[in-house]
Amino acid sequence: MNKLLLTAVTLAGFASICTAAENAKPAAATASAPLSVQQMYDTNRDNVITLEEMSAYRKVWMKEMDVNKDGKLQSGEYRADVFKLVDVNRDGTVTIEEFMVFFTGDAKDAMQALPEAAKRAPAKTHWFQKRDANGDGKVDRAEWVAYWVVTYKAADSNHDGKLTSDEFKAFSAAEFKEMDTDNDGNLTEAEFSMIAVPVAKK
Repeated sequence: MNKLLLTAVTLAGFASICTAAENAKPAAATASAPLSVQQMYDTNRDNVITLEEMSAYRKVWMKEMDVNKDGKLQSGEYRADVFKLVDVNRDGTVTIEEFMVFFTGDAKDAMQALPEAAKRAPAKTHWFQKRDANGDGKVDRAEWVAYWVVTYKAADSNHDGKLTSDEFKAFSAAEFKEMDTDNDGNLTEAEFSMIAVPVAKK
């Protein structure tokens, strides 16, 4: 969701998610090059994330988060441990550099994208279209980086450049509510992983 940065040991659990995805070709995580969220989505390692790759990953990710194995996600299960993973230096806050390394794998790349990405307002659309800015049915590197830059700025509610645990929880709760289309307080696999095929621009 990487991107924003951890140790190889911490990422080992996430790496297993890719292994379970159909046609996945996970890269080995190492201390010097841990897997990012982008790498976990991009199973064929072509630096482009397709709708099929994203949907496959989310289905497996949901099973990983579903602690009580009831086939649904409660708000407390959704992204429950992600903040601790992103907060690499364990100071209780997440900088944009930490955030971008975890989700995109390259903080320098992300920081260079800030000026342009800041102009993009988060789209009120399906989770795939939010990332697929040009509507061509796939998410390239530039779109992926821009999406997470905008996401960080939206989650950092007081705009102090540091994302706290409370801010992250509040943002995740809002995202959970958006996905919970029947408003029953749970996310089914259909709600969490459903595919809404984007229409390519002509």
